[in-house]
Amino acid sequence: MGILDFFLGEYLVSTEAKNAARLLNLCMNGSIEYKAPFFSDGLFYISCHRREYKILSEICPVKGVDLKLHKCGGFPRLFSKYRYRWGLLAGAVLGACIVVLSLNVVWRVDVKGNECISTDRVREILREHNFGVGSFIGNTDVTSVENKIMEENRDIAWISINVNGTVANVELRETKNRQNPDNEVSDLVAVRDGKIERVEAYDGNCVVKVGDVVRAGDLLVSGKYSDDETDTRETRAEGEIYARTVRSFFIEIPFESCQKVYTGRKYSEIYINFFKNRIKVFANTGNLPPTCDIIYKNGGVGLPNLPKIPIGVEKTEYLEYKIRPVTLDEKSAMETAFSELDKKMEALAQSVELLEKNIEFEISETAYILKCKLVCIENIAVRR
Repeated sequence: MGILDFFLGEYLVSTEAKNAARLLNLCMNGSIEYKAPFFSDGLFYISCHRREYKILSEICPVKGVDLKLHKCGGFPRLFSKYRYRWGLLAGAVLGACIVVLSLNVVWRVDVKGNECISTDRVREILREHNFGVGSFIGNTDVTSVENKIMEENRDIAWISINVNGTVANVELRETKNRQNPDNEVSDLVAVRDGKIERVEAYDGNCVVKVGDVVRAGDLLVSGKYSDDETDTRETRAEGEIYARTVRSFFIEIPFESCQKVYTGRKYSEIYINFFKNRIKVFANTGNLPPTCDIIYKNGGVGLPNLPKIPIGVEKTEYLEYKIRPVTLDEKSAMETAFSELDKKMEALAQSVELLEKNIEFEISETAYILKCKLVCIENIAVRR
């Protein structure tokens, strides 16, 4: 069905094969347009629009031609079917208005050329100058935005904003060869005790070497030092100082404790996020119970492998729970303790290299106690 057929309505009608000539003569004499005539199972079929069908349905009985309607479709059919359902009509009109409006609004901001400045930070700078997702394209002077950003941000040497449809393509160049763009002088100090195993100092005056033993708080890389060109140079110390360290874990699992048990009752709030607006569409929270977990769910609209558009549903769920007493035997307490240790080890493995692990346990009258000593190599340098 073509677009014209959809709006005018398309009707499939038939008569007996012996009346085919009479039906065609009626169409010719009445200037009634039809298409796709064919014979099937002793019947003669034609297709026509709604207006032509109404004319045929009036004159065929008078001329003794039996006309039968088989199928009708298109906008007139939809309108007659849903004409009393005003909510659907209002929703369709609102949807059409939203589509038209959205064509004049920025849906996405793509950033290219940034190396040191994060993409999120660039988008934040744009929002500070009233440009970003949800901005009306015709109301924004992008040249003025570009000039203000370059004036106020010394790290950005050049920026260009090109709006293509509903997508803003931002390209920038960062200021190069700036030794210390923020004029920040800082040192690197040890975050914990350790023996230096490897030094990777990128900028600043490194005051430790491999084999040195340092304590938490000791200076590792200074931001002030002398060089051949100037008497004193100040900079932002950069680097990683790896040391052999010792970490200890103490895990205590009591035999008598309390446990969180969910009741199954759930409360929720649903919001629609439309560009910069957040609209509540449902809530059954009322007076929430005193104990409940809160879960936030955000869902954007988009297609696979494409960025999400700034329209989506945000849902907040409140799960009620009760606190009930729990009694553990020694075996259950031990399993729980080692499970907790595994979680800690998994989290620690992301940032340290494990060399040794020693585990001791103790059973008291009230708890199972697990003691773990780890020997690691890790970066102990933090900025001060």
